[in-house]
Amino acid sequence: MNEQEAMETLERLFSDSTNEDYPFTECFAEALTIALQALEKQIPIKPVRKLRSGMGWEYKDYYCSCGKFIGPEPHIKSILEKGEVPVKYCDDCGQKLDWAEESER
Repeated sequence: MNEQEAMETLERLFSDSTNEDYPFTECFAEALTIALQALEKQIPIKPVRKLRSGMGWEYKDYYCSCGKFIGPEPHIKSILEKGEVPVKYCDDCGQKLDWAEESER
């Protein structure tokens, strides 16, 4: 089972918690909500690229979906060309980042 499947299973369980057959407490429901949020951060997402220009240069910067700046395109590309991963997780929100397609560019 991967993160996505685990999240879907927990969401189904949570949606069933209103059913009389599953007498979950409010505390359990809150814990499950927090667990789902944490698990969702483990599913990698692609960084957002935004165009920036200045002083005769034009390139894209990389950002997390939360808006946190990750790095400028030239720096990120140099790291990817070495076969390394620039940043695995966002420093602000903890979201796991997916660099798979970026390393193929």
